[in-house]
Amino acid sequence: MKNKILISLLLLFSLNGFASVNDSLLSVFHNSQLEDTTRLKAMNRLAKSYVFTQPDSAIHFAGQELEFAINKKLKLYQAESYQIFGNAYYVKQQIDTSISLYLKSIRLYQEVENQSGMASVHNNIGIMYEIKGEYLNALEHYLSGLAIREKEQRFPSMAKLNLNIGNVYILLKEYDNALKYYSKANYIFVMQKDSANLARTLTAFGLAFQGMNQRDSAYSYFYRAKTIYEQKNDLIGINQCKINIGVLRLKDQEYGEALLLFEQAYDYYRSSGDLFNQATALENMGMVNFHFNNFNKSIEYCTKALEISKKYHIQEIEKSSCRCLYKAYGSSNNPKKALAFYEKYVQISDSIRNENITKQIARTELKYEYDKKMLSDSLERAEAERIKELEYNKKVEQQKTYTYAGIIGALMLLVILAVLFKSYSQKKRSNTMLEEKNELITRQKKEVEIQKHLVEEKSKEITDSIEYARNIQHAILPAMSLFEQHLSDGFVLFQPKDLVSGDFYWMETVRSNGGRVMGNELSNPKAQNPNLKIQNPKPVFFAVADCTGHGVPGAMVSVVCHNALNRAVKEFNITEPAKILDKTRELVIETFAKSNKEVKDGMDIALCSLKTQTTNNKQQTIIQYAGANNPLWIIRPTANCHPEHVLREQKPRGEFLEDTENKELEAYLSLTTDNYLLYEIKGDKQPVGQHPDRKPFTTHTIELQKGDSIYLFTDGFPDQFGGPRNKKLKYKPFMEMLIKHAPKTSDEQRQSLQNEFENWKGNNEQIDDVCILCVKI
Repeated sequence: MKNKILISLLLLFSLNGFASVNDSLLSVFHNSQLEDTTRLKAMNRLAKSYVFTQPDSAIHFAGQELEFAINKKLKLYQAESYQIFGNAYYVKQQIDTSISLYLKSIRLYQEVENQSGMASVHNNIGIMYEIKGEYLNALEHYLSGLAIREKEQRFPSMAKLNLNIGNVYILLKEYDNALKYYSKANYIFVMQKDSANLARTLTAFGLAFQGMNQRDSAYSYFYRAKTIYEQKNDLIGINQCKINIGVLRLKDQEYGEALLLFEQAYDYYRSSGDLFNQATALENMGMVNFHFNNFNKSIEYCTKALEISKKYHIQEIEKSSCRCLYKAYGSSNNPKKALAFYEKYVQISDSIRNENITKQIARTELKYEYDKKMLSDSLERAEAERIKELEYNKKVEQQKTYTYAGIIGALMLLVILAVLFKSYSQKKRSNTMLEEKNELITRQKKEVEIQKHLVEEKSKEITDSIEYARNIQHAILPAMSLFEQHLSDGFVLFQPKDLVSGDFYWMETVRSNGGRVMGNELSNPKAQNPNLKIQNPKPVFFAVADCTGHGVPGAMVSVVCHNALNRAVKEFNITEPAKILDKTRELVIETFAKSNKEVKDGMDIALCSLKTQTTNNKQQTIIQYAGANNPLWIIRPTANCHPEHVLREQKPRGEFLEDTENKELEAYLSLTTDNYLLYEIKGDKQPVGQHPDRKPFTTHTIELQKGDSIYLFTDGFPDQFGGPRNKKLKYKPFMEMLIKHAPKTSDEQRQSLQNEFENWKGNNEQIDDVCILCVKI
């Protein structure tokens, strides 16, 4: 409930009111004897004066300003007209229209290089997106505005933008980050002695501590803010504090006092026509009545709140209203409606905050900090060069003065004294130049030391941010405990080239409804057995993927592809590997299609489904595989393929019995040794992503035997340069290496392969990410 209060808090900081209407402004605009800019300023002021009282009138006058500015080709006033349009349509609660008009305004401000106008509109666009629940877009615009205001040293505007950024983190429950930005805003408001905005900062601190469940601190901040509002007779701020304190009373189960505060706030918002905060008060009144077991009253209030929030796209209140309604209907024995509102509540929650948004926001803020430091460094260097040039010119002028003085003095002195004076002057100039050179060298040395320190700090900040990104990426990888639980024997060798990786490994489990295990019979006839009757298999999905690029770009693509894999299995309930890849490709292309530029990124992948089933009273282990460029390798002991009577007759390796379960892999035999056979099942020659000749992926179904080892891998190991000739390892030596270590335990295999890689690489740089996954049957 705390997050809903932030909407009204934001609006107070950004869409400020304007001066009262001056009756002479219209006559000034129509006076053709005056300068064009004077007339436009009058009409601009007139339009602004109507924004919050009569928005339709504001739109009318801003339209006249825009038409005149277009005729005179004055883009600055065109930009200001669109900004007034955006403000007026916000007051009319048409948020999407307001955003589109603000974007036109910001493009025009950019063309005339009006940084102040751009910062103001960035802030207002951020507010619109925050109301809509699109927090990443909101944060991007707030940070863009903050970068401009910091460059201008506009401290009041910097404080308000820091406050708005903190509010985004409150909505995302990132309270430590919120407190960081609130502290920046609070410092400026204290220095500026701005008590009105200081009260709003205290309110924001209260919301952060409320979210952290530190209620005593939250109460303290809310009451301190309320005292300031009361001193200034600020009714908006007073009623915001009533709502916030009421929420705390509700959590403390002081329902009577909470209801009284909510009703007082609602009466004020209804009289002032503030629909946003009416919805907030109604939803809270509904929750209190739910705790009083007044379910009908609870449904009435929350339904009204839901109608307002849906009409004006206030997602946080819409989510809370649905939560209140499903509880009220559930307690009033109406399970059908309760379920409907619960599903709506979950849907809105997922749309507001999915598992990627925090990572995206972290990357957004990292980019802002990096760009800001680059800009600051370039400005400092330019200023230093300017100062050095001024000092040099000053020295030249001084040198000229000394020269002229010497010449005049030499002409006025006697010939005998002239020789002595000239010698003295030359010595003095030499000493002066030597001192200046020493001084210049000392100053340059200090400047180099300062620049070195700044570079080291910047390098550390970037490294720390990438380290954080690595932690985020590792968080999406399956835990080894989960891997060992579902794939009892095997290993993963994961060695990124950089701190973050374009490779990743993945695992998921799904309970199937039963049926047949079949691949694509037309494209893979040898891998099918129509007589296999499966009884309730429990598939385990696992994969190794290689995304476009490595390092930070590769890691960003891996997050998109990992999310698409999860959605294909969890959200769309797909269990056949080929169809999982088809759906994953669709989701990846759909994600990158949102960019204005064509994005051809994607991934190569080997994806398997492993299940143990009982077929015709016989227990079998079945693997289904589909691949995008990456193959599946199966290493099988030779003894499992050649029964004793075949070995006695000295049949050659690779010759199979007529039994189907032995013949099904014959076509894939790639390498044989005395003790092991290696089978390579190749994937489709296309990536999971954009491709000129996209086709459905193919599922291969294989019955495994005890002792088989399954290997999935990316190309980092075989493509590594090294060895005595400093060439790529390539795939056949990689096969031989796997067979050589096949008899070892999983842990021994992983360590041996890592040692082999380091020995092969030697002093060479690792050229790509390395990922190998092995499962032993």
